[in-house]
Amino acid sequence: SDNSDKRLVIDSVVIDPRRSIIVKGLEQLKLGNNGDIIKLYDIDGARIDWVNYKKSMVHSDKPVVFLSPRSTLEV
Repeated sequence: SDNSDKRLVIDSVVIDPRRSIIVKGLEQLKLGNNGDIIKLYDIDGARIDWVNYKKSMVHSDKPVVFLSPRSTLEV
């Protein structure tokens, strides 16, 4: 889901925590260019993970990459 809690169901995806996956068809989620939160829920609706990003991490035509530990909660 995005920060407004609009949810997108991704069918039949098993995510191995040691690997990355690319999920297509996310156009339904509206992510802000000034920062947002992306939340991942299990099939029962329990939130299992989340990431957030700040405006400074957003660059035109480039993905925001969440591969290294960082603190986006700092001002």
